[in-house]
Amino acid sequence: MTSLLSGPEGVTAGPDGALWFTSNGGVSRLSTGGVITNTWSVESTVSAIAWAYGAVPSDIIAGPDGALWFDLGFGEVEQNKSFGGIARITTAGVLASYGNGSPVASLTFGPDGAIWFAWASGCHGGSACLYDGQPIGRLTTAGVYSYSGGSTQSRAGVMSHVASGRGWKSSMYVLNPSATPVNITVNFWADDGSALTLPVTLTTTGGSQVYGGQASLNAAIGPYATVLIDSGSQDKTAVSGWAEVLSSAPIQGYGVFHYTSLKGIQSEGTMPLDTTFESSFLLPYDNVDGFQTGLALANLNASAPAMIAATIWDEYGSQLAVQTINLPVGGHTSSMLSDLLPATTVNRGAIQFRSISGGNITGLGLRVDPLGGITWVPKLPSAR
Repeated sequence: MTSLLSGPEGVTAGPDGALWFTSNGGVSRLSTGGVITNTWSVESTVSAIAWAYGAVPSDIIAGPDGALWFDLGFGEVEQNKSFGGIARITTAGVLASYGNGSPVASLTFGPDGAIWFAWASGCHGGSACLYDGQPIGRLTTAGVYSYSGGSTQSRAGVMSHVASGRGWKSSMYVLNPSATPVNITVNFWADDGSALTLPVTLTTTGGSQVYGGQASLNAAIGPYATVLIDSGSQDKTAVSGWAEVLSSAPIQGYGVFHYTSLKGIQSEGTMPLDTTFESSFLLPYDNVDGFQTGLALANLNASAPAMIAATIWDEYGSQLAVQTINLPVGGHTSSMLSDLLPATTVNRGAIQFRSISGGNITGLGLRVDPLGGITWVPKLPSAR
């Protein structure tokens, strides 16, 4: 017999009549004649898939597609190398990985032809410990993850403006600041409060997944890991709205707006992910000497329209105007301030946005220089 890469962990009957098993070195095949073939080793494919130092694949199952499926084991969080997820290997040794940023356990194929699994943590002795409150996961043979059950998700962050197309692109970086995996759902909402469908690329520690049109997506974020969500270019059509992040635990992050002008000039503005939700806020503005301030507003109330009072002051503290802005349920608006609030034209100062109908609102400003460059203008706390 050929020597083992290391002690076996999981074993299953393969579609080729042999036994397949995992070890802390990779995946091996054992023929009924007692011949072991080290089909795939960790060291030989480090550059081919996301792998964690100290990872030990354990569960392995035979799939209805004629391939073997196994978990990617547990990594050392201290080294920030914990990737996790599930991989597929054919009987010819062709490997594909589907990283999800978190360790998994207890793989099984369901009656729907997909893999179902539980979340797991690396415990002492190499055993698997289930995380309390984590959902049951599902992976299709096409590599698409989804989740059900587990801890209740609630709104943990908001990106109050998303723009895509005609030179605009938006990105969102979501960070898990804890030692426990976090599951998030990102929802995109249009100006009228309906679901906003965008081409999206989701990048995790296990690789990138491209979606042709998505109004909502799920992701698992491993301990101290970050996921990137990019809106694709709509090319001829410009769309805008806002995005919310639902999470099973606190998260952090930031958004990036990227603009390419018709002359090819590129600029970016960044903003932290909004994690505090209030009924009012202040926004500085500057529409003097060729500078302009843009505004985005979102109604965070999912059950009622928002009536927002905008009180405008100039730089000397003189009140210039009070104007009402109406947003539908879950609605959004974006505009240059001088178009939406004419009193701000050729002025600088501050604006208080206050919901007079109840419910929370959020927003942001974009400062545009005379050459078209952009930067973020933060919202500030407001006395109610």
